[in-house]
Amino acid sequence: MTMTVKQAYEYFIYKVGQTYENREAENITRIVFEDLFSISNFQSNQKFSKIDQLENVLIRLLDDEPVQYITGMCNFYGYNFKVNRHVLIPRPETEELVHWILSDFRNNKKQFDVLDVGLGSGCIAITLKKKYPRFRVFGIDNNLDTLNVARINSRSLGAEITFYNFDFLDVDFWNALGVFDIIVSNPPYIDRRGRDQMADNVLKYEPEEALFPGPDPLVFYKAIQNFSNKHLRTGSAIYLELNEHYVGEIRNIFEPVGSVEIRKDMQGVDRMLKVIKV
Repeated sequence: MTMTVKQAYEYFIYKVGQTYENREAENITRIVFEDLFSISNFQSNQKFSKIDQLENVLIRLLDDEPVQYITGMCNFYGYNFKVNRHVLIPRPETEELVHWILSDFRNNKKQFDVLDVGLGSGCIAITLKKKYPRFRVFGIDNNLDTLNVARINSRSLGAEITFYNFDFLDVDFWNALGVFDIIVSNPPYIDRRGRDQMADNVLKYEPEEALFPGPDPLVFYKAIQNFSNKHLRTGSAIYLELNEHYVGEIRNIFEPVGSVEIRKDMQGVDRMLKVIKV
């Protein structure tokens, strides 16, 4: 079977559209052709020679595998990050959290020490360093495979990050860390109720330990609050992504630290928290 690029594009979007709604099918098709095949002119009448590879991608997509894991790439805040099944796929909501930090520190020319708890792909830490080189950025993750993905992204994007490989919930490691001006985290926070509402492609492919914290969905929030007592400077800030079902409880955890602000994401959901330590 022979196809032009245009025919292959139309065939692919038709097949994907049998499972995904039109806009998502179009977005997935664009990502596949641009990121995997390096094709941006979807109307080209040139011969498309990778039909077998295209069919393999379709099989994986229709088995619910996220397109970002198939291409091995995800764009976050204008940067292309390597992703695989060891790291969460960066979300637009997390871009909003990063934007909040960048907006708050836009006009401040001082050097700041930043700690990212639960580094994942490194999308938060690396973007902050790329946008504001004056930040000294540190990242923690307990999974060595995950940390290696972040290291690859750090090198490929030219962002110097200091990496720590340990479990943040183990307080014995905290003495290895200094005092920070910014603590940021998108921690595991999904409970059983949230799990039941999640899409198959997330449950089947994304790393469980980055999604589900165990019996207590607030365990990382409590740990970060405890850590901030000695490891966050007065007047400095914590920025966190939130479990929307526990916003009141999370606010209560951080009110002893200082002033708390909650922000909604683009979907109108309470998704982000900032605390200024007093």
